[in-house]
Amino acid sequence: MTVKKSTALLFAALALIVLAVIYRFSSQPKNISREKSDGIAVVVENINQNIEKKKQDQVYDSETVNSVSGSKTNSGGCENATSTENASNTKMKESKTGIDFSKFVRKGAHIAEYAAFAVCFSLFFVLIDKTKITYLTVIATGLAYALFDEAHQFFIPGRTPKIKDILFDATGLVIGTALIYIAAAAVKARKKHRNAGYNSEKH
Repeated sequence: MTVKKSTALLFAALALIVLAVIYRFSSQPKNISREKSDGIAVVVENINQNIEKKKQDQVYDSETVNSVSGSKTNSGGCENATSTENASNTKMKESKTGIDFSKFVRKGAHIAEYAAFAVCFSLFFVLIDKTKITYLTVIATGLAYALFDEAHQFFIPGRTPKIKDILFDATGLVIGTALIYIAAAAVKARKKHRNAGYNSEKH
């Protein structure tokens, strides 16, 4: 077996593993799944808050410098600096994005999982030189599995099938497939250009 075929089989196995992971997560009762996504959401929200705090600190530092500079010609400079600091702190406390990070994590997981499947399955077809059927096959297979995955949630406590989840899955499939399509086209164009240069040198 060639290295190319071995690599193709590896990506096929990875695609199956991704599908198994998807099934495993969707088979969990809603309360358990929610606990896990909420845990990740807390981490994401903390990161976002730290970024917001740094932005606010930078704004405050800039305003403080301007206030201190102005205080050299304005006797009320100290009061301005103090009011600026208070205003900045108030803005920081009121800085709320209003984003439901738990929902963001759950829906983002749909996209990421199916994008990963699409990448692995597309690479399998590319490596076995079946590019003519690769992309439609990958998307069709992924959508079929997404429908199955949603349907089987009828039997999971607290879960219900949702059409919008299938749409998120489809988004992931398109993203993953598009990435491999672009990459494969770029490699093919590069090889064609290299071969053309080589043939011109021979003549």
